[in-house]
Amino acid sequence: MTRYVERGEPSRAAATVPLVAEKLHVGKRRVETGRVRVRKVVQEEMRTVAEPLKREQVTVERRKVERVVSGPQPTRREGDALIIPIVEEELVIQKRLVVREELVVRTRVIEERRPQRIAVLREEARVERQGPQDRWEPIGNSDEAATPPGATAGNPGRMDKRGTKVARPARRQGRRRK
Repeated sequence: MTRYVERGEPSRAAATVPLVAEKLHVGKRRVETGRVRVRKVVQEEMRTVAEPLKREQVTVERRKVERVVSGPQPTRREGDALIIPIVEEELVIQKRLVVREELVVRTRVIEERRPQRIAVLREEARVERQGPQDRWEPIGNSDEAATPPGATAGNPGRMDKRGTKVARPARRQGRRRK
């Protein structure tokens, strides 16, 4: 019990004042703030490829020979040419084989370029985070990353390292004091 003392009167009873202190217990716990998934998207793009292609072209040249031979003639090679003799029977007083002509067959390599459009596939990684209402939202440098709410195409707003929008601090009202 506290007693008040008037001025000049000495105090006879001592006043007790309890002092209370609060103790702080600090702890941590893990809280799931969202989920992330990575998926592959296959992109198809058209590319023009001009690769030299080789093909062989055969030319046939006919030569008149008119030479009498005793039997069929074998084929022969002269350089890069294959020569095939063609014989026929000719009716005369006596029968004999006459080479009427020869075929000269040459092979030459022709190189040409024919541009062609070819589909080339490539893979890109898309990283998405599970946000509120279990919706998957793209994060990071994804080409399909949506503009955060409240941001414009030119101003994406403030984002943290995970790609989550950060609220702007409230502006001060009034004038600054010097």
